[in-house]
Amino acid sequence: MLDVHVHTSSDSLDAAVGALVSAIRGCSVSYGPPKSLTNGHSASGSLVVLAADLSDPSSTDRLRENLASLGAPSRSPAILLLADHLGSQSPWPEEYQSWLSVGVTEIIERPLDLKRVRSWIESLAIRNWSNNAVSAMRTSSACATPNRIMKQIKKVARLDVNVLLTGETGVGKTYWAQQIHQHSDRAAAPFVVVNCANFTADLAESQLFGHVRGAFTGADENRKGQLDFAADGTIFLDELDSLPLTVQGKLLHVVEERLFRPLGGIQTQPFRARILSATNQEPQQLVASPAFRSDLYYRMNGYQINIPPLRQRAEEIPPLVELFAQQFCKRVGSDPVRFSEEALRRLARHDWPGNLRELRNAVEHGVIESEQGVVAETHLSPAVLAATECSPRTEARGLRIDAAANVGTPNDPGNPAVREFVEALQRNDFNRSQTARDLGVSRMTVYNIMKRLGVQ
Repeated sequence: MLDVHVHTSSDSLDAAVGALVSAIRGCSVSYGPPKSLTNGHSASGSLVVLAADLSDPSSTDRLRENLASLGAPSRSPAILLLADHLGSQSPWPEEYQSWLSVGVTEIIERPLDLKRVRSWIESLAIRNWSNNAVSAMRTSSACATPNRIMKQIKKVARLDVNVLLTGETGVGKTYWAQQIHQHSDRAAAPFVVVNCANFTADLAESQLFGHVRGAFTGADENRKGQLDFAADGTIFLDELDSLPLTVQGKLLHVVEERLFRPLGGIQTQPFRARILSATNQEPQQLVASPAFRSDLYYRMNGYQINIPPLRQRAEEIPPLVELFAQQFCKRVGSDPVRFSEEALRRLARHDWPGNLRELRNAVEHGVIESEQGVVAETHLSPAVLAATECSPRTEARGLRIDAAANVGTPNDPGNPAVREFVEALQRNDFNRSQTARDLGVSRMTVYNIMKRLGVQ
């Protein structure tokens, strides 16, 4: 849950932002001075929405007081500043950069584009949920993958090298990028997240590098880009492969020369931030693609961290199901529930193309349908049931092999269930997911038997 605290010193603006936040899934809203956050609110998982007229000294003084009450930037919640601009004839104010350096996370100018405000808060809510999910996984001994990734992060965080995170959509790449930043020497500086897929080809360069007045039609004032906002911190370029080729070339120049030029500008500016990036494509496909520069890939890939999809981590599904069920029950105020063994077996059999987000939705559906505190197999969503359906014969074979795994016989090569298991492995070219579907068992069962047989 993202706790959004609204304090704009305007009742009408408070009401407008509060109504917008209330309609966003995974958000709660409260009002009042920021210092009230000390009463029952934690900085982690919180957003404070403030407003100020940056041309009015009294307004900026109040803003500084509010920021001071929230603590140091590294310990404070995310802060969204709704700021009055200084007029179309004035350059982009240098104070904006100073506000970012003292803890402001994002600045959106007034008059407000409510769609932009909503989009930004929704993105933060999704990142907050993903962060909580992956963070909780790290505390579970059954979730080995997050602990392995954290070891990699601790090795590379303080080394000022470019890091490329790879993995499918929904595996938590933004969370891990944030962990790199927080464990680095730049932790007190800004962490700027840029989703390159949100840029149109026409606006990508302006958004990244900024622009000067008159650079294009509608450029009425100088604007700083995301590279400038990152300052001495970290910039995370998510979905890097979505950038247009022309912008990729200019980004390569930034990586190599540590300089950039705003769109329409003459003078270059120094680039001081660290670059982290991510892609949901396979690296080999990315390099071979004519839509992506291989030289940029090699410069961004100073160190690579791969986050495997959920279907390759079947042993982590039961603790995740328990975690998501607890979170949902707490959020909606319902009594705790448990998932039956049959329901867990069906969930473990699914491929989860949407990874953590899809699993969360499936768990919440099951909790809603549950009866007497138990989520049975029949309470799972039709989509999950259809995707994990197998014939009665396959189901019976799966139960036999599953039983063999549970009584400790998988290491007996004379066991008929083991012979059947090995034959299925070979038939499916040792692919765990295909073998699990073939046998009607979970990938966790396949993983456990393979481990005990000493095969990979």
